Amino acid sequence: MNIKILSDSTCDLSPAQLAEHNIDLARLTIVKGGEAFSDGLTIHPADIFAHVAAGGDLCSTTAYNISEYEE
Repeated sequence: MNIKILSDSTCDLSPAQLAEHNIDLARLTIVKGGEAFSDGLTIHPADIFAHVAAGGDLCSTTAYNISEYEE
């Protein structure tokens, strides 16, 4: 039996840990200020922390898109 581990991008595992354990990521969409970003690609934790520290609203995530998963 083959087993594949898939985690969402908020797991905060390092690239080395992902590679070592052959874990794939499902990148969540982060909504900040009404704009959508791809977690780890177009937005990073430091961006979110800076936004909130500057008085911005808390960010949210959206459910993972099934068509993205199928790709």
